[in-house]
Amino acid sequence: GTLPSGVTLKTNGTLSGTPAGGTGGSYPITITASNGIGTNATQSFTLTISDAATHFSVSVPGSSVAGSPFSITVSALDVDNVATPTYAGIVHFTKSDIGAGSSLPSDYTFQASDHGTHTFTNGVTFGTAGSQNVTATDTVTNAITGTSSGVAVSPAAATHLAVNATSPQTAG
Repeated sequence: GTLPSGVTLKTNGTLSGTPAGGTGGSYPITITASNGIGTNATQSFTLTISDAATHFSVSVPGSSVAGSPFSITVSALDVDNVATPTYAGIVHFTKSDIGAGSSLPSDYTFQASDHGTHTFTNGVTFGTAGSQNVTATDTVTNAITGTSSGVAVSPAAATHLAVNATSPQTAG
């Protein structure tokens, strides 16, 4: 098969080099060894190249109620919008909502078991009605960032009614 740009196969059978950006994908390879006397030995395998993360996708629900937590999913993506399963950076969150009662997940270090995508269950709460969003940013390479689409936050239901009257009251 064909190797990605930047990778070579040496005569001793060693693959070496650094794949060029944008060459992520699967490369089927067959290696045949011959000693000129007996049957050739053949081995096939697939070389998988993952491009580096260039940005995040931040998935949110379309709507929420102020004060109610909801889940978000953050995926590290490469230049071709393909998940980068080897991403192992630390993500930091910011939000458009500065109102009381809003909250975000703490900084999170992606694990190998995340395969480049992690869901933060009930990790975000907005406290202010209106369109709000969440931004995820890598703590080392701040160019790796992504902002969610707007979440339409509706006001929370009233929990009590207070009536204040001055006294004395005069009829009439």
